[in-house]
Amino acid sequence: MNKKKCNRCDRELPIDQFETYSGERGKTNLRSSRTSYCKECLSKTRLINLLRKKFYIFKTIFNGKCCECDAGILFLPCFEFHHPIPDLKTTTWTHIKHYSINNIKNWITREKVILLCSNCHEMKKDKYFKDFQNLILRDNLLEYTAEGIDEIINFTINSHPNYSHLKEYKRAIKIQIKKYIRKRFVMTQLFSGRCVGCGKANIFSLLPALELHHLYPAEITTKSNWRDIANQDCISIMNQIIKEKSICLCSNCHILVRSKLNNYLEDVIENSLTRREFIKNYKSIITNIKNFNYNVNQADLSSPLKLKFSQDTFWKIRLMQISILLKNNKKSVFKVLDLTNLLNQDQRSVRYYLERLLSLRFLNKTQDSIFPFDNTYSLTDLGVIILEELKESYQKTYNRLENNIFSMEDYMNRQIRWIK
Repeated sequence: MNKKKCNRCDRELPIDQFETYSGERGKTNLRSSRTSYCKECLSKTRLINLLRKKFYIFKTIFNGKCCECDAGILFLPCFEFHHPIPDLKTTTWTHIKHYSINNIKNWITREKVILLCSNCHEMKKDKYFKDFQNLILRDNLLEYTAEGIDEIINFTINSHPNYSHLKEYKRAIKIQIKKYIRKRFVMTQLFSGRCVGCGKANIFSLLPALELHHLYPAEITTKSNWRDIANQDCISIMNQIIKEKSICLCSNCHILVRSKLNNYLEDVIENSLTRREFIKNYKSIITNIKNFNYNVNQADLSSPLKLKFSQDTFWKIRLMQISILLKNNKKSVFKVLDLTNLLNQDQRSVRYYLERLLSLRFLNKTQDSIFPFDNTYSLTDLGVIILEELKESYQKTYNRLENNIFSMEDYMNRQIRWIK
């Protein structure tokens, strides 16, 4: 077998351990058609050159720190390029990183690119969290029942200036908000709401940037990241995290512990003092991770967002709300517009449940208008019977609805609560 000596590691390896040059030179069968470095050394050299290039840009163009926070050289692998003006974006760092320094500088100037640490970049990219941050991080939010939280979310979306006019996508927005509320609850119960590595990033400042890191990835067959389990109830999520031995790390710490920069510090950073500070910070994060233990005994292993009524049985709530509407209006019929105004929800959502109640023969359409919101409905005899059974079975829920249905603003002022 033909062999060749690597000019970097001085090992004599089989010829297939060297990359072939592109173009005419690589078409021959001679040893000169192969690179002088073996594939392993070539990969290391490319990584070192890339880190040097990134370090140079970081130090000379962006003054050695994140454009949004005080993160500096100690988190060098965590820095990413961000386009504040998306319309100017034509390419990304992944495609341009192998270009010359001058071409990269021109790209930064032309597209007005800024440098952000991964934590800040995650915060910038997440639109829904910024729009509903006050709701997601509200102090007393988890004191409500799941039904109460659900109604608060509906009210907030319908009263938000950017989303109140939307007829569609509201359910998708609601799902995203609930994911963040679950994340807040789980991270608080298992990790005290903080990054295990640095201890600085927390749910109130950097919730979108908190991620799951597996301590022993080789021991498990399938690894779950947060996106995989975010739609499950909180009990299932916490059990999955404990089972897979995952911990909470901010995006910066997560990238840092997986980075290979620690192996090539002398090749990338010339200043010995900076290298010592980097190693000290890295070892501190690794030590915190190794010393972490789950405190399951003090954790609240519950599911604050698990509704008593699923989507399939939520018609029961709507039927009770219709009963309260008729009782307060002292009428035997109601219009779609009356119910939408009462619940502060879009007509599409309300009509969905009205059609469901019609199919179950609990409602009767007494007047069919050319305008859907003018359609008039009344309870059937069967609907009255079912309603009486619901009042008896869900008496507490009915009383809460009766007390709170006309006071949605009070939810936000902590005056009326859905007591657990």
